[in-house]
Formats: sequence, structure tokens, C-alpha cells
Amino acid sequence: MEISSLKKIFPSLIIISATTLPCELYAKIQTIQGAPLGFEELEKPRPTVIAVFYGGELIGSFHAQASPFTVQFDEPNKIIKSISSLIQIDQVKTILSKPLPNNLELVCTNKSNENCGILNPKIIGIIFNESRLTAELFINKNYLSIVSNNESRYLPLPEEKFGSVYALNGAVTGSNSDTANYSFNNNAIFSLGPARLAMQANLSNPGLRFDNANASLEKNGWNSTVGLFRSFPAQLIGDQSLLGISLTTSQLTVLDKYKSEGNKIILYLPRRSFVSIYRDQQLYSSRSYEAGNQEIDTGQLPEGSYNIRLQIQESDGTTRQEQRFFTKTPELPSLGHPNYYAQLGQIRKTEFDDELVPEFTNEFLLRLGSQFRLNNNFGLNIGLLGFSDRAMTESGIFWISKANRFSFSGLTSTEDDWGWQASYLRSQERLNAAIDVRKLWMNNVPLPGYSDLTDFITQASATISFAVRSDITLGGRVSFSEQTFSLKTTSIGPYFDWRIWQSGETILSLNASFAEVNEFTENSVLLYFSHGFGPSYGVSGMASTTSTLGMGQDTNAGVKAWGRKQDVSDEILMSAGLNHDKNGPSISGDTSWSNRIGYMQGAVQQAYGEDFDTLNYASNFGLNIAQHDKKTYIGGSESAQSAVIVDVEGDADHVMNIFVNNTEYSQVKVGRNQVIYLQPFNTYRIRIAPQKSGLLDYESSDKKVTLYPGNVAKLKWEINNFYVFVGKIVDKYGKALKYAMLQESKTPINTDENGNLQAQISQSDRLTFTLKNNKTCQVDLPDNHPTINGVLLFKDSLVCKPVIQLAVP
Repeated sequence: MEISSLKKIFPSLIIISATTLPCELYAKIQTIQGAPLGFEELEKPRPTVIAVFYGGELIGSFHAQASPFTVQFDEPNKIIKSISSLIQIDQVKTILSKPLPNNLELVCTNKSNENCGILNPKIIGIIFNESRLTAELFINKNYLSIVSNNESRYLPLPEEKFGSVYALNGAVTGSNSDTANYSFNNNAIFSLGPARLAMQANLSNPGLRFDNANASLEKNGWNSTVGLFRSFPAQLIGDQSLLGISLTTSQLTVLDKYKSEGNKIILYLPRRSFVSIYRDQQLYSSRSYEAGNQEIDTGQLPEGSYNIRLQIQESDGTTRQEQRFFTKTPELPSLGHPNYYAQLGQIRKTEFDDELVPEFTNEFLLRLGSQFRLNNNFGLNIGLLGFSDRAMTESGIFWISKANRFSFSGLTSTEDDWGWQASYLRSQERLNAAIDVRKLWMNNVPLPGYSDLTDFITQASATISFAVRSDITLGGRVSFSEQTFSLKTTSIGPYFDWRIWQSGETILSLNASFAEVNEFTENSVLLYFSHGFGPSYGVSGMASTTSTLGMGQDTNAGVKAWGRKQDVSDEILMSAGLNHDKNGPSISGDTSWSNRIGYMQGAVQQAYGEDFDTLNYASNFGLNIAQHDKKTYIGGSESAQSAVIVDVEGDADHVMNIFVNNTEYSQVKVGRNQVIYLQPFNTYRIRIAPQKSGLLDYESSDKKVTLYPGNVAKLKWEINNFYVFVGKIVDKYGKALKYAMLQESKTPINTDENGNLQAQISQSDRLTFTLKNNKTCQVDLPDNHPTINGVLLFKDSLVCKPVIQLAVP
């Protein structure tokens, strides 16, 4: 390399080398104040641009004159305008207009003491980091006004931008000996900020039906809705589809909200069966469950209080049905802020005879009520229903602690109807219990329009389990149900679980249950074995015997093999099994597949017997669509009423992890986008980070977004390869470009008095500089310039060409 070239890059090499000197060597160097003889020129102030921070936030970049011991800002008024809480501004301006001590000794380094980075000025002062050209501003508290820090108790309003979210899902179940039942649901929400238009339609065997179609506004703890909607539910009185108007307080936009849960549905299955859930003849889900006492997945059911019908289809094609009353309790109010609701509307026909165009009865329904807390654990609720032939009131109490929940409600009416309900839930490390009891007496049958709201109900269920040891659990279950047009069902008995042996992915367990089911005594013993070959493959086997008094004994044995394949955006799980019971052999297959587009689950079972040849099948699927700024995005691994589009661009060939509230949620490849569906009425902190380490330039801090139903927010990141630039910048006449600020750097940095620049930049074809006269110039970097260990080193000067600014007419 030529001597002239070495002279050009020598200052930069000195800076790089100095940063690697051992701290012990610095300590041995004796220093004196002032410049050595003949170097007095170094003490003179030199022009520069400094990034000023206050309270941890960047308030701007300001021109200044820096000397070895002081900093004087050229325009102190601009700094003062950036701090809104300043008082006694004239005194602050007087100090800020003079040279300020730079306090270099207070800059924090690896060897600094605990007092570094702290300054207590009489009025105002700075700590200047010369190597980074940054300064942190400190102001005496007597020169600052008191800033109110009262956090709003309501969720911030979202952006006033149009968005829409569509959820398409469906279920199909049937057999070769019966007509298939199907249900396809479309939920669409269109939003503009907190205002939304919601529509829900269902296509099933009876036909096409609109379930909901309404406009609503959720803001500052209030919800107003007009159109077709479901009425407010209670514990003993079901909800109803109304055409009308609703005004309620809402805990959804309250930041300190609490929520309760729905009651569990426990179903005993003597053998592997398909269980389908219906409400108002609409199929909500259908999936297979193994033998035993199974908790039925009710995640697809909406909030409210209503009857559901469980259809159980066994391997030989035998079908039975059970009816249960199901409640998803609405949210409980926060302390000091009661819930109020008022709803009036015309009742829609419950039969599936109106199809596409909704039809309504001649009856109207009025609902008034309130829920409120008396303290953190205890609260009350009261509700009034007005019919054309009677008025009903339901009131109750609820009590919540860390491990317990209890509620009790009572009902009466002007027609001498009576009812009560009690539920208790305990969740502890070793003891868990869930009890729900309800009884409703009707003095006379209501008018047809209200038959779905009230009914003769006697229902009780209880489940108690106790962990004797970590591997042994004892428990018991009891259930009773009797309703109009439904057979009485009873079940009671203890059960026993013992995990006999477990080593890594290998498990051997024993389950025994003894039950009195509808006056029949049924005893069951199940031995289960499972072994996984890592996370991708596994086998399981089971052998059981069931003895039913008066119906003989049934021995069942089976084996199943499963495999899973998973990558960044796709997962597929498949299994196949062989079973044999008293009815004969059967083969089964289950599969689930999900990717960035949607998900699909399916199950099939072929049974062979002497008098039958039955094929049972069931399937569920889901697809999500989000729309933002006239662009449609298909897919997403989860389903919710709001979404965030993570758009990642740049030249880095990396996969980035997406974190939501510091929890890893999904992944996205640079150059693509990923839609993540999140629950509305929340503020989320979202960031990204590379799966593999590397020299990358990107924004690593959190981005906040507030979501309401139907909102779709788009967050963009630029991920580029990272380089260290070293070179000299000159103007078009070949003179050194002094103190020009680089625009491509995230942290303010400028050339020195000789035009030398050392900066951290992303890969770029062009560098842009801002001059002191606010004019700009650009440097076109040579094509395909080689890098050495991530360093772009230019031995020849680079010319910064002026940018021609056209006058605006």
C-alpha cells in the first residue's frame, strides 16, 4: 500500500487500536492538564454535531463546539423547546448558552465505579461521550414542573384505520350408514378504530343462516350495539337472539379486568367414540375421544347460557345423545366499577325455518341488570327480564380467591317460577374439585317465543381428585341430568390413576373406574403404554376390560403408531391404530395438519362385525384471512378477532423469531411476512430476534400495538447485513468534507475535521450526508466492493456529490 494511502486511513487505525489497549496500561500513563508545547491548537473548540438524550430518550441532534474539557451548544433554544417540563427557562438558557463542563470522567465504562452516569447539577449539566458524540442532559428538580403520572384505567384507542378479520371454520361428521352432518361458519369483523361491524353466517344441513349482524362501538368502558345480537346471559336463564339495541358497560377496555370461566362438561365413554357438539341444531365441533371419563373440548362454543346436545357415535355405529346445560359466564367487574346492561329487542325464531332471511316472533324481551364487587373477593349480581306474560328476576353472589371460586343464584317470577344454582371450583396443587348444581321449576309453560330461555332443569355434576403421590391420583365423579324432551341420565363412581413407570419418552400407566351408569353397574380397567422415539415418532398400546352388570364383559385391545413432521411454518401429525373388542376388529386413522395458511384435523374408523360394516369419520378445519390497507393476507396459526402483520424486509438471509410480550410466538423469514392473530382488547409489545447469531442491523426494541375487534396492524422491520465503514469523504473539489452528518446511521455520527469517517452501516449503494447549511450530498459506493471480516475499507477518497433540490412552484 502507498504511503499516501496509509496517511489517509491512519487516524481510523489509531482509533481502532486504541480501543483494544489494556486498562492496566492506561493506569500507568501519567497525564497532565492542557496541551503539550506546540499542540495548543488541539485545545481550541471544534465544530461537531451531538446527539442529546434526556431521561433516556433522544430529544434531537444539535450543532455544538467541543473542546477537550467543555461543550457549548450553538442553538440552546432548540434544546429548551424539546423539554416541555422546564420552568425558570431564563436561568436555564443562561447556563445552556455558556460552555458546559463535559464531565468525561463520569462516562460509564467496564471499569467505572457505581457513581458513573450520574450528575447532580445546580441548574443544568451534561455528561459528554466523545467517542460516540452523545450527551446525556441532567436538570435540577427545582427547574422542572410536576408531571402528572395518572395512568388511564382504559385501554388506549387503536389507530383510526380500516381493517377486517375473517375466520372460516367448519366440521363434518357421519358414517357410511347415515347422512353426513356438516357446518361451515364464517365470522367477519370490519373495523375503523374502536367501531366495528360484525357478521356471522352458518351453512349446515338445514340451510344458510345469519347468526349475528350488528354494528357496535367499544370505548372507555361502554359498549353500544344495534342489530341482530345475543342477549346478556345469566346462570339460570339462557340468552336469546334479538333484533334490537343494547347499551352496556364493558370490562373489555378496562385495564384491571377480571374474568371467570365456564362449567366443565365431563362425559364417560366406554370405548373410543366420536363426540359432536350441537347448539340449536348447529354443529360446532366433532372429534374422537379415547375411552374413559373425558373432558369435552368446548372451546368453539360462544359465551352465554344455553342447552347443548352431545351426540356420541361408537365404533359399531351405535349413536346416543345427551343434553347438558352449558354456561360461559360473562366477565366479572373490577372493584369500584359495576357492570350495567340494558337490552331491548324482538325475539328471533329458534327453529331453522327462516334460513337466509331472519324471521322473528311477535314477542319482545327486555333485559336490565347489574354486577358489582364489594371487595376483591366478594360481589353481587341482579337481573330483570320482562316478557309479555311474566317478569323474572335472578340475583346471586360470587366469591373468588386464589384457589377457590363459588357462586350462588336464585330465580323467581310473577308466575311463581322458582330456581337456584350453585357452583364451586377449587384448584390446588394436590386437591382439585368442580361442583355444579342447578334446579328450575316452571309453574306453566312459557309462550313459544320464550321456550329456549327457560326450561324444567335438574342437573348436577361433581368431580374431585386428590394426588396421593406425584404418580397416584384418586378421585370420584357424579352427574345427573333431567330436562324436558331429554332422557334422565345418571353416573356415579370412583376412579384411580397410577403412572406405574416412566423413563424419558416411555410411560406405563393403569386406570380403573367403577360407575353406576343409568342403573347399570360398569367397571373398567385400562392399561396404557406409550413410547416416543424422540419428538418425531412414537407408539402406544392399550388393553382394557369393561364389565357391565346384565350386559356381559367387553375386552378391548389396541395399538397405535404416530409420527410428526415440523419445520418453521408447517406441522403434520399422523397416527394409525388397530383395535379389537366384542363387536370385532376395527382400524382407525387420525391426522392433523397446520401451516401458515390454516389447519385441518381428521379422523376415520372402519369397524368390521358379523352383522355390520361401519365407517365413521369426522373432520374440522380452519382458515384465517386479514385485510389491511386494501391488501389481503391469508393464513395464521391461531384464530382470533384481531391480527398483527409482521413484515420483514432486507438483504439478510435469516429466520427471525417473533416475540409477543417477551414470549416466543412464531417465526418469519426475511423477505416474507407473517400474520399472527391475537385476542382483542389488549396492548401488545412485539419484537423480533434472529434465530442464529450474525452481524445484523435491525431495530431490536419493542413495538407497541393496541388491538380492538377487527383491527389489523402492520409492523415493519428492515433486516440488513451489518458493516463497519472506514474511509475519507471529500466534496466535488476534492476538499475534506468537515463535520457532515451521516443519515444512514441510526446513532448520530459525522465526519471529523479531515473528512474521515468510521461508522456502522447497513449494506448500501449510497451514503447521504447533511451539511451544516442543511444542504445534502450523496456518495455512490463502488459496486461489489470486497469486505474484510465485515469491514468496508476504502483507501481512496470518496466524492460526495451535491443533491439538486428542485424548487416547488
